[in-house]
Amino acid sequence: MKKALTYIAIICLPLLSIAQTGNNRLLEEYLELFSEKEDYSSDENEILETLQYYIENKINLNDTENNNLTDLFFVEQYHINAIRSYIQQYGQMLSINELYLINRIDSTTVSLMLPFVKVEKVKPEQKTSFHDMVKDGKHSIIIGSKTILEKSKGYIDSTYLGSPCRLYFKYQYKYKDKLLLSFSGDKDPGEELFKGTQKQGFDHYGFSLMINDIGIVKRLVIGNYNIQLGQGLCIWNSSGLNFWVNSNAQKHGRTIKNAGAFTESNYLKGIASEIRIAPKISLTAFASYSKRDASFEYNNDNDIIYHSFYTSGYHRTTNEYSKKDNITETIGGGSLKYQSNNLSIALNGYYQHLSDSIIPKENFYNQHYFKGQSNYNMTLDISYLYRNILFFGETAFDCNLSNASIIGSQIHLHNSTLTTYYRHYAIDYQNMYANALGQNSGVQNEQGLASMLSCRLPRNIIATASIDVFKFP
Repeated sequence: MKKALTYIAIICLPLLSIAQTGNNRLLEEYLELFSEKEDYSSDENEILETLQYYIENKINLNDTENNNLTDLFFVEQYHINAIRSYIQQYGQMLSINELYLINRIDSTTVSLMLPFVKVEKVKPEQKTSFHDMVKDGKHSIIIGSKTILEKSKGYIDSTYLGSPCRLYFKYQYKYKDKLLLSFSGDKDPGEELFKGTQKQGFDHYGFSLMINDIGIVKRLVIGNYNIQLGQGLCIWNSSGLNFWVNSNAQKHGRTIKNAGAFTESNYLKGIASEIRIAPKISLTAFASYSKRDASFEYNNDNDIIYHSFYTSGYHRTTNEYSKKDNITETIGGGSLKYQSNNLSIALNGYYQHLSDSIIPKENFYNQHYFKGQSNYNMTLDISYLYRNILFFGETAFDCNLSNASIIGSQIHLHNSTLTTYYRHYAIDYQNMYANALGQNSGVQNEQGLASMLSCRLPRNIIATASIDVFKFP
């Protein structure tokens, strides 16, 4: 726990303001969830950045068309639908405490939401000028360093090319919840800086420009971004935490989001936009062109054979650096979605092309892994809320017409939730960006039926029980 607190204090200095503004309980709960790990992954850093953003730019619950409650990982789609139904029945909220009157939302979830939400009367949207965005925004910059005093073997025998010090910076410019500009750099321990293999300075640079709710544009991102579609069977290349303690099996997230400042892999680079083409219909389109790290070896003819993507982000040694930016990846896709209070239907898809073929090393366990240069995936995602029961499902097909499907339900009874879901992932289903529920390391070769019961008891005690029967055909 002490190590986690120390890391947060060094790396995420702005988050300390959360504790100083009466959100100690919330911060402690997150730290308890994350402190079981020795270090923070890029996904968790993204979550912390998101929470800090909404501490400063609270979500207006009355604005049911434009609010971003899906960005809060502890809020389920069931809760969002309940808020929409409440406002539709009783009108706009007058007080934040009305959340406690919504039977479908338990008090623990309400307490988690409070620091990030507000209640204001929805007014006709006022035009925001470019001059206002440039003049009235807020600047912030973070510069930090981290090191371990005791040198490891890699530094003693000079295997690592650089110093054991981690250096990073992040600059942000924000205008309310309309505009966010971010530029960052990150040097991991062992990597060089402004010399040798890293003459350009930092090993990784991140950039993103995000614009929200301007006219028909719900969100526009230029630079590094992530896409979250459906239940994770199509493309979900960002954090999608489903805490079993909440019996939350339905994945939901923001369709488009800017990538975390220090995320070095598993992000897209280009442009993505979500627009409203009708009151209940939205269209998402995205395109990405980026270089990816890849592991390789030479064959007998001295030709390079690429075996897999290299995703650690470390370029500390000559061997690690040789894997950097080996393959160029082009991705394009989109989603057409209908969303009402109780029904959501989306058709999702994307096409992927690599500059060189990926050919995994021949092993029994990976004989059905993706091989080649191109692939595409199409999915149909549906969710329907009937009273206190949420039904959800998604089915997907790849370029070989191999199938992956998931179907489930959530029954909410006061402070208890019963979730049941079935999944079937074909042995030869291929999708590098799938991120759906399952016990296997990838969305492939799995069948399973799971059931989870979560009960919220007094004093914020949560009791859970779960069973998962699965097999790898």
